[in-house]
Amino acid sequence: MADAILSVPESSPPKPVQEDNEIPSHEILASIPKITVLSNLREELLNTVQKLKKDLQDWRGQLDSQVNTYRQELGELRNTLNTGVEHLKHGAEGVRTTTAETETCRETEI
Repeated sequence: MADAILSVPESSPPKPVQEDNEIPSHEILASIPKITVLSNLREELLNTVQKLKKDLQDWRGQLDSQVNTYRQELGELRNTLNTGVEHLKHGAEGVRTTTAETETCRETEI
């Protein structure tokens, strides 16, 4: 019985104490491929966003250029129209004057 008291039962080595917020290393190793895939997807998305931003800037530049061109053309058309209207006004005034003179001459003849 003395041997029983002195003998210590064999046990496995103590397990390391794991904190609640600590992730086991096998889970970390298992998630590396997923992280790599997500990183690649993130990089692709960032490249796509950068390309879209550049395309948008280019489009805005082209749009601004077209707007300026159309404004110039409209200004020229407005000037041409105003000139035409002035010519018509002067022509109409001349017709009125001629008509008035003709009527005056007829009245004096009668």
